Amino acid sequence: MPKTSDLILTRSQLALLDVLQTPMWILDIETMQICWANRAALTLWNASSLEELLDREGHQILGGSQLQLEENIPELAPGKTLSLRWRFDFKGNSVVLKCIGSSVITESSQTALLVEFCTYVLTEAENLGTVTIKRDSQTTCWEENWLLEGVAKATNQLLTTTEEAAAIAQALEALGQATLVDRVYIFQHHYHPQTGIPLTSQRWEWVKPGVTPQIDNPDLQNVSYDDIGMWWYETLSVGRAIASSVQDLPSPAREILQAQDIRSILVVPIQIQGDCWGFIGFDDCRQERQWTETEKSILMAAAGSIGGAIARTGAEAKLAQLNARLETIVEQRTAELKTANEQLRQEIQAKAQMEEQLRYNAFHDSLTGLPNRALFMEELARVVARAKQNPDYLFAVLFLDLDRFKVINDSLGHTVGDGLLIEIAYRLQNCIANSDLVARLGGDEFAILLNNIPELSRATQVAEQIHTTLSLPFILDGPEVFTSVSIGIALSSTGYDQPEDILRDAHIVMYRAKALGRSRYEVFNTAVHQQILAMLQLENDLRRAVKSLEEKNYNPEELEISSQFQLHYQPIVALATNRIVGFEALLRWDHPELGRVSPAQFIPLAEETGLIVPLGEWVLREASHQLHLWQQQFPDQRPLTMSVNLSFRQFYQSNLIEQIDLIFAETGVDRRDIKMEITESVIMDNAEFARAILSQIKSRQIQLCMDDFGTGYSSLSYLQQLEIDTLKIDHSFVSRMEASDNNWEIVKTIVDLAHNLGMDVVAEGVETREQLDKLHSFGCELGQGYLFAPALESDRASELLATGLQMPPGYSTHH
Repeated sequence: MPKTSDLILTRSQLALLDVLQTPMWILDIETMQICWANRAALTLWNASSLEELLDREGHQILGGSQLQLEENIPELAPGKTLSLRWRFDFKGNSVVLKCIGSSVITESSQTALLVEFCTYVLTEAENLGTVTIKRDSQTTCWEENWLLEGVAKATNQLLTTTEEAAAIAQALEALGQATLVDRVYIFQHHYHPQTGIPLTSQRWEWVKPGVTPQIDNPDLQNVSYDDIGMWWYETLSVGRAIASSVQDLPSPAREILQAQDIRSILVVPIQIQGDCWGFIGFDDCRQERQWTETEKSILMAAAGSIGGAIARTGAEAKLAQLNARLETIVEQRTAELKTANEQLRQEIQAKAQMEEQLRYNAFHDSLTGLPNRALFMEELARVVARAKQNPDYLFAVLFLDLDRFKVINDSLGHTVGDGLLIEIAYRLQNCIANSDLVARLGGDEFAILLNNIPELSRATQVAEQIHTTLSLPFILDGPEVFTSVSIGIALSSTGYDQPEDILRDAHIVMYRAKALGRSRYEVFNTAVHQQILAMLQLENDLRRAVKSLEEKNYNPEELEISSQFQLHYQPIVALATNRIVGFEALLRWDHPELGRVSPAQFIPLAEETGLIVPLGEWVLREASHQLHLWQQQFPDQRPLTMSVNLSFRQFYQSNLIEQIDLIFAETGVDRRDIKMEITESVIMDNAEFARAILSQIKSRQIQLCMDDFGTGYSSLSYLQQLEIDTLKIDHSFVSRMEASDNNWEIVKTIVDLAHNLGMDVVAEGVETREQLDKLHSFGCELGQGYLFAPALESDRASELLATGLQMPPGYSTHH
């Protein structure tokens, strides 16, 4: 079935594309055949008509590009684009074009790839390496059309987007993609407030993925033109552009730009009302680039559009100020003419307004302006009474609670948290009808009353719409923020006499949705109620167990474990020697009535309630103490490491580093032998904050391990930036290795990736000899799993250290 994010091309749309001067064609993904091309594209294959092109064999059309297409097309996600290189025999030359491909749906409901010419790249000459082809007037026209389309997109953003920062950011992105540069930015001229010398400061920036942003570089703020070269300011002030290879620029501009890895640059002045307001720059960090006069002319026009947008914003602000001043003057003159009776009338009116405001404040939330709990319960009481009188009257209550709001509030600040709540309130109002009611109950909790709905399924439809709406990023002061909500739904069909009861049930079932994962909703019923009560009972038991744990005083001389919590230790084995080189500490909970509770059941509950913080502190302390004891008991086993999981909540607590220092000081463990395991989600939720915390941990010589790699985001860009020592392959990959050759290759790719980044690898869930042999052949250094030993109590783990591993018959160490 076509995806909603795919573009569906009709015959009329293809007719419009046919008249474009930029070469475009459509590739059938299933047959790998060209099924349509516009007239500009036919010349690439030296074809006189589309029919002639379609009669040719696939290898004549695809050439050497077929393998690249087959490898990359499966990676094409809906709504995304794919960068391709397509080889042609064009006018006697073997050339390669850089193209952009995007997923489309043809009228016959077939999924296809729409390919659009972007620019020429290097071409291969026989036995002569790589040389650059000479562009003729036609190919130059194609590239200029590509640039003009990009400038048109940028201008459209400036004209249609009312918010200045968003409009310019989108325009810079369009210009960057059209010019194929690595960085586009805008600087503004201004003057020193005391000396009056001309200065310039960076205001906006777009960078290509993989290029280091400079927008936060303090050296690019309040830069004196004397430091760059006054010729730069003088050239731009007379409306002329600067286009050059950086190595050809005079000092000191050359050194400043080279320090930013810039190789070629085009700088175009932005003029407002005849004065040079600033400039827009285009950086190429990969090659020496020659800018044509046509390109300069087109980008000068784009700079004019940007200048117009900036001038428009300034004019609107000045007009608003003038209007405000005029209104003030009018009000002052009017007040002087009022009589005593009019003043008395105003006092009476002001008193009435104050009373109305007091009533409004009593029933509305001061931050979001939404109705508060009191007004919501008042309206809910009326609806419950109406439903009792009319059995056909249907309504529903939705209880919403934000997921991980405390983490956002603590890590990004209360100002961002308040802004997020305001924006969520606005989006929720857009998801309901005028007759419905949305209220903020307090904190990060909201409630929605769906009034007089045609059928009860309307409640789940609204819940799904809310999840879709909140999945979009929130653009606040600082980085983009992502959040989601857990929703509990209670329906009038259950039969309620009191409004408090239906809100309570919606609240209860919300907890079940939250326990099952983020961004979910659950509908209340009797069976769910019993499950939730059991979950709440388990939460209460967990709280009591943790409280008992916290009340125990830690004694470094005695390894005293709580009657309910204990640590088990799973060996980590060097695959080449069959020697235990470390353990992973795993938390176990022995409930006095339920027995052993699965970690999959109580760990998410501890994470959601925040109980994972004291539990995690206890685990780190106990594991560190146990490792210290083993290292004293088995000195010949060193180096022996201990891996401890660092949960999401622990990672974002403000005193994490102080806790780590205190625990290591108490236990006397060598911190170089501790490995802290984190998951990819910890990094992705707030990358900058995560990088800062991980840097502090590494500065203490603690090893870092990426756990469950491949099951989450698997962002290579973040992986390269972090000082990770070890990569753990999730057991799900290891367990599937024997199913097919593709699964072997996935694991081998992860191992090779880790080694290329300077990391060692631990394979989890090793259970068979075949898995072990294959992992060793891939160069995987370490493993853990039932083939070696399960997670053991400390005394059994001690016995294993004393006796060594006993492998199955026929096993021999790999040397």
